[in-house]
Amino acid sequence: MKTYFRNYKLFGNSGHRQFIFGLVILLFVSYFVVFLHLDRLTLRVWDESCYLINAQNMLKNPHLFLVYNFNELPERFCTKPPLYVWIAAISLKIMPNNPELAIRMPAALFALFSILLLYAFGYYYLKNFASAMLSAVILLSSVGFFQWHIARTGDTDTTFVFWSLFCCLSFFVYTVELGKKQMLALLLFGLGLLFATLTKGPGIIMLLPSFFMWLLLNKKLVATCKKPSFWIVFGTIATIVFTWYFMREQLDPGFLQAVWDMEFKGRFEIIEPQTHEGNHALFFLFRMFDQQYFMPWILFLFPALHIVIRKEKTKEIQLLKFIILVWFFCILSISQSKTMKDWYDAIWYPLMALITAVSIIELIKKRQITLSRTIFYSLLLFSCWPLSLIIKKNMFEKETQYLKPFLTALRAEKYKTEKLFVYDQNFDCAMFFYIQEDQRKGFKSELWQNNIHTLPNNIDVITINWKHEEEIRNHFVVKEIESMQECKLFHLLGRTDIQ
Repeated sequence: MKTYFRNYKLFGNSGHRQFIFGLVILLFVSYFVVFLHLDRLTLRVWDESCYLINAQNMLKNPHLFLVYNFNELPERFCTKPPLYVWIAAISLKIMPNNPELAIRMPAALFALFSILLLYAFGYYYLKNFASAMLSAVILLSSVGFFQWHIARTGDTDTTFVFWSLFCCLSFFVYTVELGKKQMLALLLFGLGLLFATLTKGPGIIMLLPSFFMWLLLNKKLVATCKKPSFWIVFGTIATIVFTWYFMREQLDPGFLQAVWDMEFKGRFEIIEPQTHEGNHALFFLFRMFDQQYFMPWILFLFPALHIVIRKEKTKEIQLLKFIILVWFFCILSISQSKTMKDWYDAIWYPLMALITAVSIIELIKKRQITLSRTIFYSLLLFSCWPLSLIIKKNMFEKETQYLKPFLTALRAEKYKTEKLFVYDQNFDCAMFFYIQEDQRKGFKSELWQNNIHTLPNNIDVITINWKHEEEIRNHFVVKEIESMQECKLFHLLGRTDIQ
C-alpha cells in the first residue's frame, strides 16, 4: 500500500489511476455537500417553482422555442433561453413523483460538473494533482456557492457557471496552444459559449470583454481575427442564438421587448427586492469574510496573488493572469448593475477557487518535498471547517414555507373531501404548484386572489402568512381549526364588515 501511494506524484501527474483515486474522494464528499437532503425543503418562491411549472408544460407541449407559464401562455416572467427548462423536463420525466428533487437535480449536477471540471483541468492540462485537487476542494467547500438560489435550488445559475467556466478554460487553451490542441480548444470554446448563452441569454456578455482584453494584451487580437476557423465557430453560435430569438419572437410577438425590459433595462435601471443598493461589488467581497462565504480560502487568495507578477511564461502563471482578468470583469459587471441580488456572485467562486489553488501550489511546490506535502495536506484539512458548515445546513436548515406540509397533513386527516380555499393576494408559483398538486390528487382546493369582500361565508380558508390572517380576522367571524407555523385553517362563520 505504501509503495502504491509513493508512486503518485503530488505536484505532477501519475496517470489515470491517480486521477480515479482523487475522483472517488471528490464524489464521496460531494454527495454530502451537493446532494444530501436536496428535496427536504419545499419549493422556493419564484424562480425554481416557475421553472418547474415551465418543465411540466414542456412535457405536455414539447417545443424548441416556446416555454409556457402557469396559465399555459408563453412565459414572459423568465425571458432566458430554455436550456434549463429542457433539462428540467427530462429530470421531471425521470422523477415525476418528486418534483422538488426533479427541479433541483440539474442545478446540483452542474455544480458537481463545475467541481469536476476544475479537477480534470488541473490534472490533465496543468498536469498537477495538487492544483487539481485543491481547486476542486476549494469550490466544494465554498459556502457561498451552496447558498440559496445557486447549487441547491432549481435555478439556472450553476448551469451557467459550468458552461461559462468551460468556455473560459477552453478559450485560454485556445490562446496558448497550437495545432490540433488549438482547434479542439476552439470547438470546445464554441460549445461552452453556445450553451452558456442558451442558459442565461445576454448574461454571457459579461465574459466577452475579458476575452477581448486578453487577446489585446497578448498581442493576439489581429492574428485571431484573421483566422477563418474563429469566425466560423463564432458565426455558427451567433446564427443558432439569433435564430432561437427570432423564432421565439415570431411565435410570441413582443418577446424581444420583454427581453430588453427584463435582461437589459431591468438590470441597469430598476432596483428590485433583494437588491443591495449602494454596496456594489464591495458587498459581495465583504460577506466572504462576514458570512464566511469564502472562508478560509479568501485569507490565502489575496496574499497569493503577488505570484502573477512573475516574469515566467509558464501555463500556470498565464492561467492566473487570465482568470484574474475574467474575475475583474465579472466584478465590474456586477458593480454596474442596480439589481444586485444575493446570487450574482455565483461565477466568482470557481474563478476564485482556481486562482487560490494554482497560486498556493505555485508558491509551495519548490519547497522541500516534506514541507510541501505538509502544507498541502494542511490546506485540505482546512476545508473541514467550511464543509461542516455546508453539511450542517443541508441537514438542519429550517423550513420557511409550510403550505405543502400543511395541505398534506390536512388531507391525511378529516379534510379528504372538503373544499379548501387558499387566500393570498401576493401570487407565487410555489403556492400555485402545490394547489395544482392537491387538485391532481383528487382533492378540492382553490386559490382565491379576488377581493376579500367577495369571499363567501361558511367556507374553509387557508392563510399562509400573518398579514392575510389579519385580513381574514378583520373581515370575518372565524373559527380557527388547524395551524402549522404561519399557515392557518379558518372556517368563516360570518362577516363583520357588512354596512
